[in-house]
Formats: sequence, C-alpha cells, structure tokens
Amino acid sequence: MGERWTPLVPGTLVMPGDWLRTDPRGANAVSARLVKDTHVTLGPGTLVEIVGAKQLRVHSGEVKVAAAKNAPVEVVG
Repeated sequence: MGERWTPLVPGTLVMPGDWLRTDPRGANAVSARLVKDTHVTLGPGTLVEIVGAKQLRVHSGEVKVAAAKNAPVEVVG
C-alpha cells in the first residue's frame, strides 16, 4: 500500500478526485488548467485535491488561481 504519484506532462488530463503534489526541494512548481480560462499554479511543497471542475482543496503549500470573472473558483483551505 505504498504511495504512487504520476508525473504530469503537458496535456495530462486531471479529473475531480485527483491530487496534485509538488516536491518541496528545488524549483518545483506546476501549472494546470481546470476548465476554460481557469489556470492554477502550485508552488514547491504544495498538495491540492481537485474536488470539482471549479473547486480546489489546499492541504499544504501555496496556490495561485487565475480565473475569469464569470467563472469563479472556490478554494478551500
């Protein structure tokens, strides 16, 4: 029952229920698109759960969300 993480590559599809994690050391960050015109950037040492297409649950770390005014994103910490 070990932990398993899959590295993201451009074009990787993330779905509700998926978790995104970045390593704490080095220049580790990831940028992902949730839905059209909604982008999130996770800083080093971040753990985020994709709850839904417009909802994130931040467990640790730093997250930057860029969303259109007509498509708000709920961020739960």
